[in-house]
Amino acid sequence: IVPCSTTDLRQRWRTSGVTVTTQTVASTPLYEYWIVARKIDANDGSYSVLRLNEVGHAFTAIIRKKQKVTKTFNNGTLVSTSAPFDDGNWEVFHTYGYWPTTILPLIGGSVKLDNGCDQSAQNNECGNVKNILAGNSISLGGQAVRKSRISESRANYIQANQNTYNCNAYDVNGQFIGSNGPCNCVTYAALQWYTFTANQDNFIPLWPNTSSPNYLVDLINSKNQSTGNQFIDNGNTWQ
Repeated sequence: IVPCSTTDLRQRWRTSGVTVTTQTVASTPLYEYWIVARKIDANDGSYSVLRLNEVGHAFTAIIRKKQKVTKTFNNGTLVSTSAPFDDGNWEVFHTYGYWPTTILPLIGGSVKLDNGCDQSAQNNECGNVKNILAGNSISLGGQAVRKSRISESRANYIQANQNTYNCNAYDVNGQFIGSNGPCNCVTYAALQWYTFTANQDNFIPLWPNTSSPNYLVDLINSKNQSTGNQFIDNGNTWQ
């Protein structure tokens, strides 16, 4: 005689009317925050302001990748949830660059900050990030990227505080002094990166000799080499 057991699968009665359903739903996306720099794109160190893809530049960007999870229900009761899995490729969420609004970036004027992912933007930062994601070069002179993995809340915080250091005017030399002042693209990008990575990486230029994109490219690449990868904090996600 075999005693009754609720754990013996051979003794379980088959129950009619049980409905098992699965549902694939959206999950929290993955986010990364980048600092990007590109060198002047001409072999002789010169460039034309009429061909902005040749101009050295630096900016920060947030990219994201959608995720999904599959939930399984038994008669309407949730019984399991799968681990998150990718739902598509990385995409550009926002880019943050410091430029004059005029077509010629060296003649002064008010600044342009968040460019979203506007392919018509004069500096085409969105296009730069898309090229990097595709494994393409954005400058024949050289480029550099440093990355941090961030939470969705941190991504939203960066978006809400994109001018923390209050760069109040564009200056090609980026002569930032104190808590506010004139910036160029390198000064702005380095200040934002320093702030939003909790002072982990200090690329803030000591103007004017180190405020060029060329210098920043070499500095970032040197940092990546010394840490063994492009991510701060070994790729841990920052909340």
